[in-house]
Amino acid sequence: MPLAAVAIGVGEVPHIGHMADVIERLAHAGAWVCIFFAMGGALSAWQDVYTASMEAQTRSIKGYIQIGKLALTCGVLVLSIMIDRSPLWMLSGLGALSAVLLLVFKDTLLSLVASTQLTSNDMLRIGDWIEMPQSNADGFVKDIALHTVKVQNWDNAVTIVPTYKFFSESYRNYRQMFESGGRRIKRTL
Repeated sequence: MPLAAVAIGVGEVPHIGHMADVIERLAHAGAWVCIFFAMGGALSAWQDVYTASMEAQTRSIKGYIQIGKLALTCGVLVLSIMIDRSPLWMLSGLGALSAVLLLVFKDTLLSLVASTQLTSNDMLRIGDWIEMPQSNADGFVKDIALHTVKVQNWDNAVTIVPTYKFFSESYRNYRQMFESGGRRIKRTL
């Protein structure tokens, strides 16, 4: 609120001259940064409350919270305020840089799709026993985030596997075995 008050009232200050415009832009940009930090804090608080619930034992929303925080990136808005241009003007310039952005954010985009698919199709849950030999992961899933899945192995080592690898490589999930209460064993005679 103080930054917003400065942005609105700096023009009324006598003998400030051309500095009023610069101070107004800085205060306006600072107010937006505070708003985005508050929204990010609200998302983090929502995640903390959800983590304490019983539903969090089977489904993780950490990936969605991280997507929300990425969406709150206020750099374009703050920069447009600082140079006194429309945010749409700046976003139209991103069209020329889209190929570069796709290369830079390749892992993020792959992880976003993979995380959405994992949760919507109920392919992986926190607490599942998985085995992924190519990544040396053989243990229980401890955390599912946007970019990574943490697996605690039997020797208590933690293996961190990129989320998109769960679609590009094969893995074995033993959840059905635990839910059925038995295990099928194949032996040769």
